[in-house]
Amino acid sequence: MMTKISLALMAVLLMFNAIAAQCGVAPAQNNAAPASPQIVVSEASARASIPNGSVYLTLTNNSNDADALVGVKTDAAESAELHETEIDANDVMRMKPVEAVELPAGGSVAMEPGGKHIMLVGVKEDLNAGDKISLTLSFRNAASQTVEVEITESLARGDAPQEAGQPAHDHADEPMATDHMDSLAAQEQRYQVVTTLYLLDTAGLHDLDERLNQEGVINASDAGLVNRVNRLLKVTAWPEALQPQAEELQAVLQQFAQALSDDDVEAAKPLATQAHELQHDLSHDVEHWLESGGAEHGGDHVDESEQQEHK
Repeated sequence: MMTKISLALMAVLLMFNAIAAQCGVAPAQNNAAPASPQIVVSEASARASIPNGSVYLTLTNNSNDADALVGVKTDAAESAELHETEIDANDVMRMKPVEAVELPAGGSVAMEPGGKHIMLVGVKEDLNAGDKISLTLSFRNAASQTVEVEITESLARGDAPQEAGQPAHDHADEPMATDHMDSLAAQEQRYQVVTTLYLLDTAGLHDLDERLNQEGVINASDAGLVNRVNRLLKVTAWPEALQPQAEELQAVLQQFAQALSDDDVEAAKPLATQAHELQHDLSHDVEHWLESGGAEHGGDHVDESEQQEHK
């Protein structure tokens, strides 16, 4: 009996193998080398300054089809956004978000200072030169990639900026050291102010003012939003000419956040309007300061017609 069963099993196995061979089925092979990524990331570096930072890198598209970087995620910041810095007709630096960074087939795109870059919004830690952060890059067609990026420039604890990939250098004995550092500090201040201007204009104070005064509704997240805006204002290295306006807005936002936390609609309504108006005033003063090349003078507040145009 056992012999008959064994012979029957052997026959079934032989028949299965024959069918598999006819269908072209072959045992899976796991020894093949992994395919090279279609998008190659190189020359990656980052600058970290509280509250925001930037990541620069080069993306090379080795495929025969166009692709695009469409998103970035990281645990090092509250969010990561694709941005582009432009110089307008008045030689004023502007920053704007972009939905994607297009990657032509067989081409490379450098994301670098003064152009396209990844903005780290709300850096969570006090990052210093030499630290590494992890970013996951999402593409329109190619598979996502997780890369490690070294912080090559940090002002979190007063570190001096330096060129990516260059060793730290002591300029103490160089006659131009002070001017060089002053220039770098001015560039960093302009970058911080431009970044804060963008975040301030997109924070949603206008919508909050409108909702409170038209609907009388306070959402659970409102106080947190106002507190985040206030923290951003406090850590920005404002030039002396803009410091009074920034401090005035901070004081109103502090009262506003308290009224929201207390769920006091009547107290929050006028504070919402005041914060909204002060935010517009500060934004216009920042623009005037930038147009003047960052000179140490305060920008005159725009007239009432201009304010109404932007509200």
